Amino acid sequence: MDTDTQKAGLPWQPLTLGGVAAFAQGPSFRLFLVALAVAVTVAASVVSFFYLAWEPALRQSIHRLPDEGFIRSGRLEWNGANPVRLAEGNFLSIVVDLASSGELGYAADLQCEFGRTEFRLRSLLGYIGIPYPTPWVIAFNRRELEPRWGAWHPMVAASLGMAVVAGLLVVWGVLGACYALPIQLISFYADRQANVFTAWRLGVASLLSSALLMAAVILAYGFQRLNLIQLLFAAAIHVILPWFYVVAGPLWLPRQRSLPGSRGGARNPFRTP
Repeated sequence: MDTDTQKAGLPWQPLTLGGVAAFAQGPSFRLFLVALAVAVTVAASVVSFFYLAWEPALRQSIHRLPDEGFIRSGRLEWNGANPVRLAEGNFLSIVVDLASSGELGYAADLQCEFGRTEFRLRSLLGYIGIPYPTPWVIAFNRRELEPRWGAWHPMVAASLGMAVVAGLLVVWGVLGACYALPIQLISFYADRQANVFTAWRLGVASLLSSALLMAAVILAYGFQRLNLIQLLFAAAIHVILPWFYVVAGPLWLPRQRSLPGSRGGARNPFRTP
């Protein structure tokens, strides 16, 4: 690989080492536009998964709620059957189990349980309990929640998409700064041109291909082409993949040039005068 005379092409794709290096040498605004496009793609996959996997279960569970019910003073006021499964699917299961008896079992990838004093999440990764907020009064009945969900679920999906876009841009910026130091060290020992901004841009660009991979994996999971174990394995790969670009990407940057007037590096010391 000879990059002494290699010129940085117009950056447009972050999938190859040369493409990532081109972003590192290109303008930051172009990197921002491509990162924004990738973030929107990931957000679209997340919103699609929401409508494929979670929204039907949420709508079904709301429809099965009783006409009366509230979460008040940190306690669930429930007059229906107990325990009862409100919705069940491959991805999401919603149950009411006031005594945390576990009689209904655990089948979906994610199970949401409403207990007497806390909300519980169960999955393959474990269990977490969240106490109900004591100062609030939260409706937990079909009469109030069904029309609200029908009117507001598009706004929920839009807010989810915007949160994903904003969150990814912030995280990529921070991780790019964290990757800048190893990129500069590798560039120094490989005799490549890389200042702080070049290293930061390369660090950000190295994250985009793994984000595109994760967007495809989320869609495949939503269409049930992948199971939860495969999803978690792909998520682990998506964390490791950027380091391939961090380590190998600097080798595609231009070589350091000799300073004007310097004779070091301009002549062969083993050559006979």
